[in-house]
Amino acid sequence: MQMRPIVFSELDHCLLDKAASFELASDALYELADREIPLVLTSNRTLEDMLSKITDLPQKPYLIGENGTCFAVPIHSKINKHFAWNTSLGDYNVYSNPHSKSRILKVLDAIRKSIGDCFTEFSKIQLSETESLNMLESHDLKRSLNRMTNEFLIWQGSDYDWWLFKDFLEQEALCALKGEFFVQVMEASVDKASGMFFMLNLFRSVFPRSQWFSVGLGTSVEDVCMLEQVDYPVLVRKPKVEHLQLERPDYQLADGFSSLAWNESILQFLHLNLSEL
Repeated sequence: MQMRPIVFSELDHCLLDKAASFELASDALYELADREIPLVLTSNRTLEDMLSKITDLPQKPYLIGENGTCFAVPIHSKINKHFAWNTSLGDYNVYSNPHSKSRILKVLDAIRKSIGDCFTEFSKIQLSETESLNMLESHDLKRSLNRMTNEFLIWQGSDYDWWLFKDFLEQEALCALKGEFFVQVMEASVDKASGMFFMLNLFRSVFPRSQWFSVGLGTSVEDVCMLEQVDYPVLVRKPKVEHLQLERPDYQLADGFSSLAWNESILQFLHLNLSEL
């Protein structure tokens, strides 16, 4: 059985530098493309927003958006014939749970009636009312608001409200991830690890004679669940932020930071003998 690598990588802090450019990682990106190694990018972003960022890549990557809850596959990919995709977006076929977003919004309405008005959903924000979203670039705002499978909130409540909020969500099999600016509400059963396995199993079903060796690169708390599950995990550090640690002892800690460290980590991996790992 042929051993073949597949790379799962967080998009934003791993690959995009301050100018939202892939330039510092270009050597590794072109090497992956030349060797026809699939690249799967993961993000909290919407698929539409991710697609707007990847136009300069040397190969079309596979995408896992909204923290593991929706998927996009290039139309020319062989795995398209082996799955029922619900829609298309540009040159990609897309799959997402059609009921997830509506269920989340109903639960949020119920929470508001129970504990009070302590948050604002992205779905209820008008584009003309963006003062509280001034941390987003204006051209990114619409793509960020149009989420397919989960919901982002602006949190305005107390610590006690937060405790009530999370308890209510847990009873509905939902969870909340608190980021620097926003709160993400999503199904508790999905994350970047489940998204990784969804995509990996598609490759396994389409190419049964290949033994897929998964490489994972990430920087954030949301990436940890994925890095704990891949065959070859790499933690990429962010400047001025203490790096995370995994429970497994065999992970790699990249030298340097962000996209430059990502580039070096991929090139180092490509020189390894997979049969010896």
